[in-house]
Formats: sequence, C-alpha cells, structure tokens
Amino acid sequence: MNEANPPIWKICLAASCLPKPKGSLTYLLLFCSTRSPCIPGRSATAALLNPRSAMAQQNVDITGLYKLTSSENFDEYLKAVGVSWALRTAVKALGSVGSATVEITKIGQDEYSIKTVTSIKQAEIKFKLGQEFVEKTLDGRDVNTTFTLTGNTLKQTQKDPKGDFQTTVDRDFVGDEMTTKPWRKLRLMRTKMANMSVLRIVASLLQKRASCSAVQVARASSISSTPSDDVRFEKNAGVGIITLNKPRALNALTHSMVIAMHNRIQGWERDQTKLIICKGTGDKAFCAGGDVVEIYRQGKQPEGATGNDFFADEYRLNNRIHNLKIPYVALIHGITMGGGVGISVHGKYRVATEKSMFAMPETAIGLIADVGGSYFLPKLKNHLGTYLALTGNRLTGVDVKIAGIATHFVDSSQIRQLESDLISVGYPSDNDVKSILELYDKAGELQRNAKFSLADNLSKIDSIFGKATVEEILDALKEDGSEWTQKLLETLSKMSPTSLKLVMKQLQLGKKKSLAECLNMEYRVVSRLRQTDSDFFEGVRAKLVEKDNSPKWNPSRLEDVSDSLVDNYFAPFEDSFQELKLE
Repeated sequence: MNEANPPIWKICLAASCLPKPKGSLTYLLLFCSTRSPCIPGRSATAALLNPRSAMAQQNVDITGLYKLTSSENFDEYLKAVGVSWALRTAVKALGSVGSATVEITKIGQDEYSIKTVTSIKQAEIKFKLGQEFVEKTLDGRDVNTTFTLTGNTLKQTQKDPKGDFQTTVDRDFVGDEMTTKPWRKLRLMRTKMANMSVLRIVASLLQKRASCSAVQVARASSISSTPSDDVRFEKNAGVGIITLNKPRALNALTHSMVIAMHNRIQGWERDQTKLIICKGTGDKAFCAGGDVVEIYRQGKQPEGATGNDFFADEYRLNNRIHNLKIPYVALIHGITMGGGVGISVHGKYRVATEKSMFAMPETAIGLIADVGGSYFLPKLKNHLGTYLALTGNRLTGVDVKIAGIATHFVDSSQIRQLESDLISVGYPSDNDVKSILELYDKAGELQRNAKFSLADNLSKIDSIFGKATVEEILDALKEDGSEWTQKLLETLSKMSPTSLKLVMKQLQLGKKKSLAECLNMEYRVVSRLRQTDSDFFEGVRAKLVEKDNSPKWNPSRLEDVSDSLVDNYFAPFEDSFQELKLE
C-alpha cells in the first residue's frame, strides 16, 4: 500500500534492514501514520497512545471518502527531531507530503478495502478485521499485518516474520473536522525486545542535536592511538574508526602507523566489529601517501635502512584490507595519493567528495605505481589506469567516482553526517552500509549531470595508452599533435625513464594476477629500486627534499633502458627468504 506521507520507520526500512544481537536494549518507536483518513463531516486522527473518548465504547462506521491534509512542513519536522539531510531528501523523493485521498469501503462481514490515491500512484489493500495477512514494505519485505477496530480506533499492527520489528498504528475517528499532525504524537519508549533492528536505526537517527542529546543504542566507546598520536582508533557500537592524524604532513603514512593499523584491523576482525571506517584529519587530505622522505633520510644514514620493512608492512596492510570479511569504508575526502590509495582502493567502499584528489605520481620520483597498482589500475576502462600511472595526472571530485576509483560520491558538506549515520546504526550489516551509502550518493547535488573531465579525450587515451610499449605511446602522442597530447609529452619527458618502463611492464603483468601476486611482484621491484644510487632516491631528493625539480635520472634516456634491465627488476630473489610474506 502506498502512502502520501511514508512513516519514518518505512523510510529507514527502505534504506536498510539491520541485524541485532538478541536480548540487547533498544528503543521502540511508537508513532502515528500519515495515512490517517478524513471523511467529510467526520474527523480522523492518527493516535500514538490511543486517547479514548466516550465514543470508544461502540464501534463507529469508518467507511467513506477521506481527504488527508498536512498543515505543517514535514521536512522541518524531520529536521527538528534530527533526521539527517539525506534521509529528509529521501522523504521528498518518495512523494508529496501535501495531500492524499483515501477511500475505505466495507466489502463483507468485517472486511474492508482501503484505496489510497497520491500524486505519485494509486494503491489498494484489502483486509478482514482480526485476520492476519501479508503486506509488502517499501523495500520489498513481507510483513504480517493485522487490523482491529475497537470503538473509534482502527489499529494496524505489523510484524516481521523473523521478529526483526513490530509496530502499531492507531487511527481515531472523532468529530466533524480533521487535520493531520502526526509529529505531535511522536514519542520514544524504552523497551527490551530481541531483534528490533529497524526500530533501532530509527531511534539512532532521530537525534536531537540542538540539545546535544541523542538516542544511543550502544554507548560504550573506546579511543586509543599510537604513541605519537599519528593514527587514532575508536570503537563505537560495533564500528571501528581509523583516523589518520598528521594533517600538517597531509596524513602521510609512517612505518609505525602502518603497523598499528594492520594490528588493529586484525584485532577487529576477531571481535564483534561489523564495520571499519578509515578517514583523515582535516579537509586537505585523506592520505598523501607513504612518508618516502623519511625512507630517504634513513637510507642516507651510515648503514641506514632502505625502507624494505616499511614497504613490506605496507603491502601486508593493503592485502589485509582487501581480504576483510567485514565492510571497509574509506572516506577519501581530500588528497589521496600513493600509499593513501593503497589503504582505500582495496576496501569494499570508497567515498569521494568534490574535494577529493586522486593521483599515482610515482614515476616522478623514480618509483612504480605500487600498493597494488598493478592489480587495480589495469581494471580501469579505456586504459585509463595506464594513462594515470605513467603521467601521474590527477583526478578530482566526481571524476574519481566516474573513473572507477571511488564507489560512491557525497557532497563534502554531508561527509561527517554520513559517518555519523553509519555509526548510529549500531552493529551494521553489509546491506545496511550499502543502503546508507547509496542513499547519500543518490542525494548528492554536486554530481548530478556531472561530465567526466577526460570525456573529450577518452577515445585518445584508449587508443594511445593501449599500445604495447612506452615508445609506441610516445610515438602516438607525437603523431596526434594536438595541444593536449603535447602537454602529455612534456609531462612524460620529466619522468624517470626506468620507472616508465617498469610501470608499463607491471601493469601488463598485473592484468592476470591476484592482488597477493601483484604485491609480491611489486615488492621485488621496489626492493631493487630502493638502492641508494637508484632513481628513487634521486627523485625523492629532487622533488621532495632539496626541491630543485631537476632529477638526474640514470639512465637518462628511454632508449637506454633495456628490456633485460627491466626484466631484472621483476626476477625472483636468489634467496627465497627475501620474498614478501603477506601473512
């Protein structure tokens, strides 16, 4: 049955159906339905706690034509009780809250038909008083519904067959006139029931932010951090939250952060954690990459480490995120490069905003597109992965989603509310997470009618960067001769010739490999690139340390980078002990 004003629980139910541990304490939402009918010459009031009148001693005639009207702004009501912007937008999308026509007809002994007509569609439901029947909810679930008539009150009870929720709606028929103001009947009553997941999300989302008080299902929360406080961990209502906390360094990853994240995620997998959220502090960056400057400085010390342990542990973290059995949501708000890509793109959900900036700029510092780049970049359509890996060019805003890096897009003004809604669900399932993310994604204003910034050149990218060698790509760019391709030639001329050829080979090999195989392959390459006389150390010096932007690559010309030299980087280690061990 369709309604002009869907009850809040149905809006939330349409977004997600949540699991709940048996016996936990939750909140039962009792409310009135906006389906309340109005018969000319008679009033109908949806009642929460069924205020009995003198007429309640004898059943009244409820048949007739009813005109539903709303005298208050429903959106303002939802906002007042703390329903998030995305859910309020969903209310509007579900149909008009202004009016509806309802006709109740008696079709037999204690049998009735209710026909509802709104600006969206028509619906009819037939029932017999006291007899249970199956009704479809907005999300397509079957619920057991029963109508009873006592005096002037028509009571509708809905129960999930699995026991996930139960709700009761009363309609009172009194007097000559009728106005519908269901929000004046809203109350929350604390009730101990098992598996009331739908009502739990409603109670959680109806937060009174103005008074800084909220309905909380789970109040227990723990916060911890690394000794340097570079990464913080919090556990709230079954949700593990990772916060990269180095805003001045654009949340770049250090070795201690990588180890701490890996260990904490491993621990969360073993307990009752249902969701992991990873985010960065501040608006500038999610994570700008690994702290390669620190690796450079260590390598320049007498008998200094060359960073092998850092990259090995970083790749183990990437692999663990990829293999998680629970949902992982990376809020890639701001700069997301290199190592930041590794701790986001391998998770199930990646949420971009208009401030997102994605790049794999490793060829500019003599490295390769690692952190699993050989696994995910070849999967991008139109050879976009090869284009991004060789040139280091950036994608911003909604482009990050269109390209396939992000799974969802949310306006930055809503990113914190999204996080809050994911947490407030309490012990969410993967379906809950997916539903909430899709709700925000569809409600986003900034991506509507958005055009991919590379759309006009996508066919060129596909044909040019689909060539078999870097030399062929350069020849095709020169042959094209357009202003756009000339800029690409200028960009590629600044990159490490060795890195360009290594990236080309890693992407070609990665097409047929698993992530674990790609990470093992990449580890062989970066282990050899991290020699102190390599292009990697020279690139970091020129770009990030001394910042003269004049790296002296060796070899300096692409034609001097032989196939045998490239193959040596990918060869297995002579000592198998040196190979990467992901577990």
